[in-house]
Amino acid sequence: MTGAFNELDFGTEVRQLGIVQGFTTDGQLCTLIDCFSSGTSLHAPGITTETISGRLALIGGHFASNDAVTASEAFLEFSFLPEWISHSPIEETVDTGYSMTVQHTDLPTADINGVAVRFGGGWTVSGNRLRRREVIMHETVWLMFSEPASIESILETWIGPLQQLLTLATGRPNTVERFQIRAPDAIVHDAEHDRVEVLMPTIKVDLQVPERPPTPGIDMLFTLNDVSESFGDMLSRWLTIVTELRHVLNLYFATRFRSSYVEVRFLNLVQALEVYHRRRHPGGVASDADHQRRLEAILEASPAEYRNWLDYKLQHSNEAALRERLTQLIEMVAPVVTPAVGNVDDFIRSTTATRHYLTHYEPALEAQAARGEALFNLAERLDLTLQIILLNELGFSIERIQSVLTRYSSHSRRPYCVLKLGGRLHNFSYRQ
Repeated sequence: MTGAFNELDFGTEVRQLGIVQGFTTDGQLCTLIDCFSSGTSLHAPGITTETISGRLALIGGHFASNDAVTASEAFLEFSFLPEWISHSPIEETVDTGYSMTVQHTDLPTADINGVAVRFGGGWTVSGNRLRRREVIMHETVWLMFSEPASIESILETWIGPLQQLLTLATGRPNTVERFQIRAPDAIVHDAEHDRVEVLMPTIKVDLQVPERPPTPGIDMLFTLNDVSESFGDMLSRWLTIVTELRHVLNLYFATRFRSSYVEVRFLNLVQALEVYHRRRHPGGVASDADHQRRLEAILEASPAEYRNWLDYKLQHSNEAALRERLTQLIEMVAPVVTPAVGNVDDFIRSTTATRHYLTHYEPALEAQAARGEALFNLAERLDLTLQIILLNELGFSIERIQSVLTRYSSHSRRPYCVLKLGGRLHNFSYRQ
């Protein structure tokens, strides 16, 4: 910022400023929310500048208070949303000349908890009008709220879940490319330019993603067209999954948005499956009453001086072991998981031994634990198992999952992935 709110100060104290209204260098209205001054400086010939940071930057409008920052509508763009929608509203005709018609294509809609979900789009045309024209589509998720929504609620309820859903569906980490709102309490330039752009920190993608976008129907798990008839139900299910299985999704998508050592990725995936089983299959191996009777009998039969120690050791004795959890999860979707993982007993045995070794580093388990390429392949099979379970949660029948995976597995599941092995970066291109 050119100029400063206070005199030149070289102290280390951070000054809270609340809301700051101003203009961008190209003349747009802007508002910074929850601001603080992080320093001032003096430049020749005596011009003072101040650096101001904020939690949110709102470009295109002025807001009088935090409470005024609400939206009646939101417009969201994601990295691979156009490929996921995978439709073309462009109709080309070539005769004696060249003509191009932009037409609306009907897309599925949803109404969930007072929020209307629609898809919209725009386009940019460039090129030589006589020889070549290029049309770039910009697809948008359009949310219309029955009651004004705060930025925080949009982030938590819609942006985060949609980002994860698109990452699962497209097989690539999606980021928020653009976030705009219509704000009833904002002061804007004019009625024709009433969208306010929200700038905020986003999840950083730390994987090397291929420049080539995913090809609809080939190297994406599923597209919008695959769920068009049940889009509203699928989206409603996903929002419920995000609420009920938040920790499962956080563990899983951490492997999609961050490059890591293959051991870390493997442990994340195993933990995600274990937490999923705990959430969907609560309770112990035996009923609480049976387990309590068993504990009482064991403690009664033990020497008095060891009872407290034994009671402490048996606190979690009714929990299912990892081997049992994996067995139950695979049985849920056996027709599709079994072909994906191969020999189920070997898969469960290797996963259990590797997890125990990497968690406790017991020398006796070292020979049984997977490593190198075998560990990488084991992690891939765990990843695919979790994807199948999530598809099942979304309402995909076993037959539909089989159809999706038949198409998906005939091409590279994830075209390009970077993992750290032994402190070095390695690129893997692989086919199922």
